[in-house]
Amino acid sequence: MAKGLLIGGAAFAVVIVVIVVVTVVLISTATSARPSPEPFVDEYLSAVSEGDAAAARAIDDRTVPKDAGVDAETFRSDAVLGGAIERIGDVRIEGSKIYGRESGRVTASYTLAGERQNLTVNVKWDDKTGGWALADGVFHAVEVAGGTSSVDDSVPFFLAGEASADPVAISRGRTSYLAYPGVYPFELAVSPDLLTDPGSVPTELRVTPGPDQDADTVYVQFDREPVAADLITTPKNG
Repeated sequence: MAKGLLIGGAAFAVVIVVIVVVTVVLISTATSARPSPEPFVDEYLSAVSEGDAAAARAIDDRTVPKDAGVDAETFRSDAVLGGAIERIGDVRIEGSKIYGRESGRVTASYTLAGERQNLTVNVKWDDKTGGWALADGVFHAVEVAGGTSSVDDSVPFFLAGEASADPVAISRGRTSYLAYPGVYPFELAVSPDLLTDPGSVPTELRVTPGPDQDADTVYVQFDREPVAADLITTPKNG
């Protein structure tokens, strides 16, 4: 009887050990199955660098903020990105780190306006696709604000020849427009006669990458209240 118990106990112990080993192997296999997010991020940044907004949007559309005060459509286009004076270039993936099994971070660098800058792209694992997805895109908010006593109104403008609003109009309250990083031709869609200091308006706008900073904002002061005749519907270089 004691011998039978001994054999039975040994067999039970062997089963427990096998279960533990199999579990460890399965967990280890599942964890190691996570591929590096670097090729995914490289594909995304390459699309932005090459002016392919459609390809970039196919990757980052799900990260666009759901905010009534944000226009995510007008400037995230092939026409605008392709019309940039300069886009991010010489993109290099510097490294990555995976946190657990659900998130990761890829560090990259790029050149823009003669400077090399660093960039961090956060990613998350998507069980539905079985691959990595962006946690946030590299597009950035652009605003042009103006007024007489205060600069709280959204002033229409042209970025790479595309108008911020259709029809062109000055609207109450601030509107942010998302654009991909780059240096773009910039024009106000209002007459210089309306401005206190027309010479202060830039002819180029540099859009910085990433959602974690304040909007790239151009402020303009009006000499008087605008009228319909002050609005410009066609850019000088359009």
